[in-house]
Amino acid sequence: MKNLGMKMSVKDIYDVNQSSMKDAVPHFNGGCTSEVISPKGLILTNHHCGFSQIQSHSTVDHDYLTDGFWAYKMEEELPNEGLTVTFMVKIEDVTTLVLDGTASMSNEAEKQKKIQEIVTTVRQSQCCRFRRHPF
Repeated sequence: MKNLGMKMSVKDIYDVNQSSMKDAVPHFNGGCTSEVISPKGLILTNHHCGFSQIQSHSTVDHDYLTDGFWAYKMEEELPNEGLTVTFMVKIEDVTTLVLDGTASMSNEAEKQKKIQEIVTTVRQSQCCRFRRHPF
């Protein structure tokens, strides 16, 4: 990508200890990216990502899907109950933790059971969300 003109470093994209792209591009409602554009938490996302929220506020008199909506003051913002925006805090390779004690196991079913127990324990911790990406 640098050959195509990209000037950002790897640390500009992800740095666990400093501000980076991970702090400005959160996950919007479980399926899309969004961008933080103000210190008060104003975010932008693609139209299709917020479509159901826009639709829920639209009426015959206020067709926001067709006409759009602009809040000039914070008090004019329309609430979206249950909408979530998730920020990545840290990416950590947990392969060693998940496979701990399984190398000597010859029974594949027992090995998978042990791995699942470890994954369940990590998922139940209060510190983080855990996503397992099989390799």
